[in-house]
Amino acid sequence: MDSAAAAIRLHEEREAIMGVTFVFGESNPPPEHIERAGSLCAYLNVRHTVVDASSPFTAVMDYFCREYLAGNTPNPCVVCNRDIKFGLFLKKASELGAERVATGHYVRKAAEGRRTWLGQAREMNSQEYFLGMLSQEAIRLSVFPLHDTTKEEARKLAASTHVAIHKRDTSQDVCFIGPGGYVPFISSCTGYHPCPGDILDQRGLVIGRHRGALFYTIGQRKGLGMGFGKRVYVLDRDMKKNTVTVGERAQWPYQGFFMEQVNFMKISGLKEPH
Repeated sequence: MDSAAAAIRLHEEREAIMGVTFVFGESNPPPEHIERAGSLCAYLNVRHTVVDASSPFTAVMDYFCREYLAGNTPNPCVVCNRDIKFGLFLKKASELGAERVATGHYVRKAAEGRRTWLGQAREMNSQEYFLGMLSQEAIRLSVFPLHDTTKEEARKLAASTHVAIHKRDTSQDVCFIGPGGYVPFISSCTGYHPCPGDILDQRGLVIGRHRGALFYTIGQRKGLGMGFGKRVYVLDRDMKKNTVTVGERAQWPYQGFFMEQVNFMKISGLKEPH
């Protein structure tokens, strides 16, 4: 729906546009979604191209599985945006003769000297976080038509066409995870099958049992599978030993955090599109 609204907005502004739909694998997106995108492009009388992105998307899914099995909580959407939805997209757009790319993200773009940065859009659920790993070049060559539009306004804009795209529910989950959740997905991709293990307190004493360390995330409070007579949180998980450590909020052991792959968004210069 968001991409449709963005396309309609640009079309209303008399911009020369074309539609591009990425296919990440079998039924992703579902065939009917591709058909709807094609129908919208036909309604707008613009070209529609379908691009097979299944190979680079496999790398995103591999990253997701690898990080989870290492005990981390990854965000595949950030990686996908950097590598595919903007990285591959910009390359494909250039091949198709386009100067810029536009998406349905709710984010505001601003420039300050040599820097181009992303800020909060009018929509309450602004999405600049998900684009935080984009390069300066990617941001400079991107357009965000919904920066001053709310989700409800975008729905109404999409509803103004004869294509039923606006009736689709907004996706809230990782697109490649099925209804069974992320654990069955990781198991099917890697062959790893979680097994029950010990729940520990901070002293290392066994105070319960869990379904498998893979099911839990640091900071998690609900869904621990048993009661402890007090409010406790997951403080740590050891994937090799298959243990989950829990404790009260006052026992939170971390005083800081580690950062990697930081994107400072500052370079000496940028090439303008021709």
